[in-house]
Amino acid sequence: MPQFAAPIAPFAVEVWLTAGGQADKAEDPTVWQRIGTATGNANTEFATFLAPVHVPYGVYGVALHSSTLGPTATGTAAPVVVQNADLTLTLGRLRSTAPDQPFGPGAVRPMRPWTGTIYYERSQITDRAGHGFLGEGCAGTWPRATLRLARPPALGGTAHVDLDRLPDDAVLMMVGFDNRNSALGPLPLDLAPFGLDGCELRVRPDAAIALVGSSGHATWRLPIPNDPSLLHVRMFQQGVVFDSAHNPAGAVLSDAAGLVVGR
Repeated sequence: MPQFAAPIAPFAVEVWLTAGGQADKAEDPTVWQRIGTATGNANTEFATFLAPVHVPYGVYGVALHSSTLGPTATGTAAPVVVQNADLTLTLGRLRSTAPDQPFGPGAVRPMRPWTGTIYYERSQITDRAGHGFLGEGCAGTWPRATLRLARPPALGGTAHVDLDRLPDDAVLMMVGFDNRNSALGPLPLDLAPFGLDGCELRVRPDAAIALVGSSGHATWRLPIPNDPSLLHVRMFQQGVVFDSAHNPAGAVLSDAAGLVVGR
C-alpha cells in the first residue's frame, strides 16, 4: 500500500518492476512489468491493491507512476537508503513523463526522493500464497511470453499459471528452488553462448515439464499436497518458449516468476 499526500480526488498508482535494478532503464519500456495498480480517494492517503501483489526474493528496480497525483518528495544531494531486516530501498529521482507513458524521455528533477510509505506483509506471517514477476524474458518472433497466475499455490489445491505469446504453441516450463545459482553458474545467466541472444536464465532448472497449448496459450498446473511441511516453500519458474522461426536454437525464454506456497 503506497502512501501519498492527502489527495483531493480519486487517484490511481501503477507499480512497475524490472529485474536487477533501475539504472539506465527509465527510457526503456520493454524491460518493465506492471505488477499492479493501487487506487485511493479523497478520504484517504493510502492507495490499496484490489488483489495482493507478491514480490519474490530478488533485486529490482521499482517505479511508481500516477497521472492523477503528485507525490511528496524531499530534496537531497544523493540517493536515500532505507532498510530493515526484510528489504533495502534506494530512493531515486522523480521524473515527469506523458500521462500514459511512464517510461521514455522525460524531465528529470534534481534529486528528490519520494517521502511516502510502503506497507507490506510477509507470507511467513500471513500464510498467504503468492505468485509474482521475477524478471523479464526475451522476445522472439512475438513479444516476450508472460506468466499470469490463474489459481494460487495453496495447500491441498492445484496452482494454475497461464502462459501467453507462444508462437509454436509449446513451452518447456522450468521450475527450481533457487534464483541465485545454478549448475551452469550464477543467475541470471546470459544464454547467448547457447544460441539464445538477449536471453537470461533466471531460475535453477530443478525440474521441467513440456506443455502443448493452442492459439499461443498454454496453462501450467501444479498439484500441491495438503502437507503443512510445504507451507512457505519458495519456487521459481521460467519457460523455454519454442520459436522455430526466430534463431538457430529455435527458442526464447518467457518472463520468470516466483511462487510461495500458502493456505
